[in-house]
Formats: sequence, C-alpha cells, structure tokens
Amino acid sequence: MVGRAGAVLLLAACVVTAGCVEDRRIQPAGSVDAGGPGVIDASIITTDGVVAPGQCDMTGVWIVGQVVFATSLGADQKSLNFFYHDITQDGDVFTINKSLNCGFRVTGTTTVTIPDATLEALAINTSSSVGRQGTSVPTGDGNGCKIDLDRTYNIRAATKSTFLTDHWVVGDPAKPLSEFPTLPPDSASGMEDWDSDSHEGFTLSTGLGERYVAQRDWNEHHGVVPLADFNAGKFGGESIMGAVWDAQEAVSDETPPLLAIGSTPINPGWAWYAKVGDALEIVEDGARPVLETCKNVQRLVLKTFPNP
Repeated sequence: MVGRAGAVLLLAACVVTAGCVEDRRIQPAGSVDAGGPGVIDASIITTDGVVAPGQCDMTGVWIVGQVVFATSLGADQKSLNFFYHDITQDGDVFTINKSLNCGFRVTGTTTVTIPDATLEALAINTSSSVGRQGTSVPTGDGNGCKIDLDRTYNIRAATKSTFLTDHWVVGDPAKPLSEFPTLPPDSASGMEDWDSDSHEGFTLSTGLGERYVAQRDWNEHHGVVPLADFNAGKFGGESIMGAVWDAQEAVSDETPPLLAIGSTPINPGWAWYAKVGDALEIVEDGARPVLETCKNVQRLVLKTFPNP
C-alpha cells in the first residue's frame, strides 16, 4: 500500500507544470529521419570534416521530449513533456510554424496521468509556440551547431487573456512569472473547465484521486550539438541540450487536501530532439485528429530517445 508521505512527494511533482511522466527504459534508437538511421548528407560537410557555411538548418518536422525536475519535501521528481514542431529556418534564425504541446507524464510511488479529454483540450488550447523563434549557427570551430530556442509561456485552464496574453505574446521579451497576475483558484476568478468534465480547471488522474488545477509555465532550450548528431537528425540529453523552466499552479478546492501540496522547479533539465519527417503520422481526419496526433507524438518520443 502506498504511504501517505511517498504519495504526496510524487503528486507534488505534478503541481508545477509538467504533470505526469512515465519513466521507461528505451534502448537507443537510430535516426528516424527520412534518410534512414544515422544517414548524414555528405554534401553539407567540408573536406576537413566540419560544417559548411549556411548549415545547422533546423528546417523540418521535429518531435521533442523535454525532461524537467521538481522537488517536494526533499524528494526530486521527473517529468517528461511531449512536443511537435514544424520548423523553417532563414539564415541563422528558425521559426516554429506549427506546434502541438502534447501533454506530460510522471511516475514514481504512484502514477499520475492525464485523461484523453484533458490531453486533447491542452493540445488544442495550450501551445504558445507558433511564431516562436530561435537561432541555430555553426560553432566557432565548425564542429557543431549552437542552438538557442527562445522562451515561451503556456497557460492551462485559466482565462488566456487575463492570465497570459494581455501581459505577454510570442515575440515579447521574457519576464518572470511573478510579474503575471496570480492564477485563479476557482471558476469565479477565472479558472476554466477546459476538458469539459464538470470540474474546475483541468484534471490530473492519480491512484489516490484526482487533482483539478490551473497552471502557467515557461521553458527555453540551449545547447551545442555535435555536427554528426545534428546531421543524423537526433540529438539532446543531459550534456547536450539544456532546458530551463519555471511554473506556477493554482489548485481548486475540489481537490482533496492530500493532493493539493506544491513543489519547486529544479534547473536545468534537458531536451531531446528528433527530425522525424514521415515517421510521425499527422492525423488530419477523424473524430479527434489532435488527440490522435499527440498520442503518435508520445509513442514516437518514447520509441526514439534513450530513457527520456
């Protein structure tokens, strides 16, 4: 039987942003780029083995697994977020033209997940990455690509204008979460039932009950990627792409007190990137295309990256 203290530690990890991450052991996979595992386009390599001018181009369809951590009552918890980005690059600057924020998973003493209705609602409403920019440039020695992805903010289950877009939109300068209005703890003050389950906020399901919350967070990614990894279309991890973040949460009174405890972000985490092309099925028809696409993103992240 799960002890109260152990359960509280894990559940607190869901408070801060990333919800619920399943920690699975996945064997390292080859590149899932359309060129095949480990295929490097020789035309972009100079005779001395370093990157040619104008390369380090992020243009393409990518999946991203972002790993971040939080602590509560002295224990660390790991969260994995899933993203899809369709990117084009012009010069040194790349832009995200299409994007889905495909939810999160956490595991530990007990597992916390998001139901399908919640995942679909978050994917439709949450992402603030369309128009988000970054830079990808050759390193000074020409042996890698320096990548910096600008900060973006996300709001979940609260009135977007009041709690985000009246104060920040994509392209605005970064600022701390403390400069935003306090998140609403109930529907009367702006918490919204995005997943339409007749509960305030959005729902996180746990083995000990359900949590009803509103959240706001930001993230940005920075790293130097070895040239061979970049051209193979798969890179990242703890020593390659750092992920920094912060988050806030408001918990509805509908949530049992045991599940309402908070947590504190730990920095940095890291991110994994894979250029997937046709390996990712983008569902355009059917009853719930966004939900099915996000499930495909989650499956491919877990299949592609080594123990994300």
